[in-house]
Amino acid sequence: MMKRIICWILMMGMLGVVFASNVYAEENVAGSDELKTVRVGYLIYEGYQEGAGDALKSGYGYEYLQQLAYYAGWKYEYVNGSFSELLEMLKNGQIDIMGNISYTDERAHYIDYGKEEQGREYYYLFVREDRTDISASDLTTLNGAKVGINKGSVQVDLFENWCAENNIACDIILYESSAQRSKDMESGKLDAVVSTDVTTNNMARYHWNALVKIGSSPYYFAVSKYRPDILEELNDANIKVLQSDWYYNEKVYVTIQHPV
Repeated sequence: MMKRIICWILMMGMLGVVFASNVYAEENVAGSDELKTVRVGYLIYEGYQEGAGDALKSGYGYEYLQQLAYYAGWKYEYVNGSFSELLEMLKNGQIDIMGNISYTDERAHYIDYGKEEQGREYYYLFVREDRTDISASDLTTLNGAKVGINKGSVQVDLFENWCAENNIACDIILYESSAQRSKDMESGKLDAVVSTDVTTNNMARYHWNALVKIGSSPYYFAVSKYRPDILEELNDANIKVLQSDWYYNEKVYVTIQHPV
């Protein structure tokens, strides 16, 4: 009789372990299902976000997205495109979130901005090293220059204002693709380009020089007005990222740009 009781206790114990394991597995599955799918505008830009399609992704913008996903409980669906294409998709609700967007009053009418800055960009006018005919000490040498700038970026207005302040008349060429802009710069179709300080860290291989700084602005993660839930979760997650390290923005930028 005693043996039967012991066997019964052991059997029930084993069933309890199996039942607990199944419950734990179901909780794990449910937990993974609870991750919210967020459509992110993933602009391919050297040093910032790399890895189109299913390619391995990297860059300090990508790293920031991973931190937000960790705290917000998100999983991403990456959508590639040019800056102007992705901005339009964000406006129309075809994507939910996109990083590296400077604030303008016009944009604020059709997209929402996160409360915290993602970082700050500095904009420069770059020329090829062999263009000794263009000089920072004599800005009039820029008159008539063909300058490439990404379409839809805040850099367009900044450069136009800089030209007006310095009495310079340039021919601005707008580009959908940074790659095409760089190609035209290398081939001599462009005399100069306006770009961010991210470009500064990659210019050695292009043999370009930063001629002058034309301005700067903070940039943010922006969210479609169709997704107020994403905006709320973004703000909560971003605070948690910064509370873990108030210098996170600066450190992730330096780490990716200047790996130790």
